[in-house]
Amino acid sequence: MKGVFQFLKATIAGGFFVVLPVVLVSMVVAETVGMLVDVATVVSEFLVGEGIEFLSDPQVVAVLILIAVCFLTGVAMQTRIGSAFGRFIERLVLDPLPGYRVMKTLTQSIGGFDTSSAFTPAIMDAGDGTRAPVLAVEEHRNGDVTVLIPMAPTPTVGPIRVVSGDRVHRVDVSLTEFMDCYFNFGSGTKELMAGGVVSSVHPPRGGSRR
Repeated sequence: MKGVFQFLKATIAGGFFVVLPVVLVSMVVAETVGMLVDVATVVSEFLVGEGIEFLSDPQVVAVLILIAVCFLTGVAMQTRIGSAFGRFIERLVLDPLPGYRVMKTLTQSIGGFDTSSAFTPAIMDAGDGTRAPVLAVEEHRNGDVTVLIPMAPTPTVGPIRVVSGDRVHRVDVSLTEFMDCYFNFGSGTKELMAGGVVSSVHPPRGGSRR
């Protein structure tokens, strides 16, 4: 009974941390579009007067304005000044929010925009003759690696361990493919292992340690 309770708790918690960012983003987008409706109404009336009938809906125009603002912001972030300002705002406003950096890294990794070593799909030698698909979270200066050992079917929930770097080996699969393996209770592990070991995440200095 305790095992069932733990499974339910882990599953609900895992689902919560997946759903929460989606809900928050949806709320922010909806609120932002609502704020832009007044401006969009004026723009829409102007465009309709110019014969552009398909932009008669202010909601559509508001969404297009939001996309344009995001695009221009992205372009500005490519500049040295814009990038520095963006990092300043992120440190000041977003970094203090619980879970922000984790969700940012996961989202960027899934979207293929993150090139850091955080949340790297890997295979860990468990030390008892077995191996486990894990996520390498961060590397330590002494060669150790912090890993998250996911619990199926919620790959964002599980115990955290610090192990010797030579026991953790990156595999050549995407984060999405890795998470699918856990979503499907291990189905697809064969394909995960077939991805092939790339290298140790961070070989330890001064030899292997258990």
